[in-house]
Amino acid sequence: LRCSSGGSDISSLLLMLRRILILLCLVFLAQSVVGRKIVLSGGVGTGPVELVRAWGSAFQSMHPDEVVIDGWETSGSAALGALVGQVDCKKAFRGHPSLCSTFPVENSTSWGNAGLTFPENWYSEHLSLSLQQLPSVVGGICVVYSKDVSGNLGSEEDAQINMSFEVIAEMFAGRITHWDDARLQGLNPNIVLPHERITALVRSDKSSLNDHLTKAMDVRVPWWSQVPGFLDEAVGNQPRWPLQNYSDATDPHYLMEAGQEAMLVRMLRTPFSFSFLDFEKVSRFKEFVATVHILNDAGKPVKASADTIQHALGSRAAQLQDASSTLAVNFDLPSDPWAYPLVRAMYWYIKKGAAANPECYKAWLLKEMILFSYSEQGKLIAEDYGWELPPSSVFIACKARLSEMMCIDSESGKEMRVADYVPPRYRRCPQGQFLKLVPNMSGVDAYRGCENCSGGFFQSSNAGLDVLECTPSPRGTMTPNPGQAYFTACPPGTFQDELGKDHCKLCPAGEYSPGIASSTCFPCPPGTSTGNLQGLRTCRLCPRSTFSNSAGAASCEPCPRGLETRGDGHSNSTDCSCPSGYLLAADGLHCRACPEHLSCLGFGAEVHASAGYMLFVPDAQAPVKGSPPQGTYRCKPARRCPGGP
Repeated sequence: LRCSSGGSDISSLLLMLRRILILLCLVFLAQSVVGRKIVLSGGVGTGPVELVRAWGSAFQSMHPDEVVIDGWETSGSAALGALVGQVDCKKAFRGHPSLCSTFPVENSTSWGNAGLTFPENWYSEHLSLSLQQLPSVVGGICVVYSKDVSGNLGSEEDAQINMSFEVIAEMFAGRITHWDDARLQGLNPNIVLPHERITALVRSDKSSLNDHLTKAMDVRVPWWSQVPGFLDEAVGNQPRWPLQNYSDATDPHYLMEAGQEAMLVRMLRTPFSFSFLDFEKVSRFKEFVATVHILNDAGKPVKASADTIQHALGSRAAQLQDASSTLAVNFDLPSDPWAYPLVRAMYWYIKKGAAANPECYKAWLLKEMILFSYSEQGKLIAEDYGWELPPSSVFIACKARLSEMMCIDSESGKEMRVADYVPPRYRRCPQGQFLKLVPNMSGVDAYRGCENCSGGFFQSSNAGLDVLECTPSPRGTMTPNPGQAYFTACPPGTFQDELGKDHCKLCPAGEYSPGIASSTCFPCPPGTSTGNLQGLRTCRLCPRSTFSNSAGAASCEPCPRGLETRGDGHSNSTDCSCPSGYLLAADGLHCRACPEHLSCLGFGAEVHASAGYMLFVPDAQAPVKGSPPQGTYRCKPARRCPGGP
């Protein structure tokens, strides 16, 4: 390096290295904030597990660099217990990476979804957690049979086998052992049922599916729960209902499987079998498994479907509007005659207490995931998996409870509502402003600030990094004031033919604008003008004795002296003529009084002689067109000239 320039070259190199170092620091900081993913761990019951995973996957795709939805299949009771730290790593959460590792990341899940409701004593025992359940979806519990019973195996046709709750109970209890039993055949007079042994298949593990069916049977069948130890065993780990009513516990026609998938597979392999499954499980195997039409409380046989499930929910939705309600839906004895009588709800399980949500960003993502499940896209996903979303009244109640969720803001260390929290990456300028990048003293870094849109520009959304400038108001509109969220249409009589203006222009004389948001004015048609005025929404007819013979006239021209027009709005000078009682003079420029014994109607009408007279024209052989008559002759006898045309 030459001595004369060495100092400046080294300074430039150091400055460039400094800028690169600052840029690398900024990239690292951005990745540490944006690249860190939040893990939302939750336990999901076997009933809704596929749906909840689909919701989680869709939500995760919307926030790919923010969140990982970690939902693990388990029983409903385990999904509840894990929320409060009762994690069974040996059984219910086997292999769970965040809950059951040697050094667990967390001692409880962030959320859950299953069909059980919180035990009443939990609300007081876990007061600081502020537990909340939110109905997420509704589905039917289907009593099902293999289609060899109805003789249509391999077909999607519904043979409609009807059963009452009493008959269902007796079949599960072993009191009805054959398909052609008189009590069953009596409910199906149009079907010849086979003389085959019924194989009852029940679920062996504790679950909300067992719980709902057990309680529904208890409401409708008086003897169902009158067995010693029934509630302990029927809703426990081995629900052989009711144990002492079954004739032979080792009977090969009484089977048990853990989980709905295993139950479904066993049923497909077992002829003349009889069981119960969630509606969404059955809908995938219509050729092999059929659903029973259950007599509801109105005595009507009803099949599980989207409509009959919604009828059941609609009859119970009102109970959730009570502020003291835990949002547990009670489907016992639905009042709607079209309601399917065996319905259960799935619930989101959350913790609303600030102590349970020490990171607002994480709580915000959980809130957004639950709101997504209630969205139109969430509804479509639910329907694809055979579930129904609650009606809007239930969603409103759930949203109100969700808004009570509290968290601790890591920036301020203070408690706040999750509904009021906005993650840094989503903080935006209000409407009417844009996000301005302002260089700092080094010229490398930049901080964000909000600035009002100037006149002629607007911003209707909350501006983030994707909005670094305001939008110019379109042609035909204006934005008169700074900081506006929307543009304003130009009123009638004005226009704007340019973008980004804070005012509208008046239509010039000779032009008009009849409506709003005009980008141009229109010329007044012939016969009209603006009377030398600007800013008119309509043109004015040329008044009497005036005319305009071209478009865009600022004013109307007067007729020659003494000439008039018949009424307003004339577009030609030839419309100017003499009024009644006058006659156009020979020069065609003025009027003279109508001669004696002539009838002059005016305004170009033909002149006629009075009765008893005739017109006199000097050169009758070659009259001048339009020349007035020179006088009259008296007719003799007078009757030869009647007058008139």
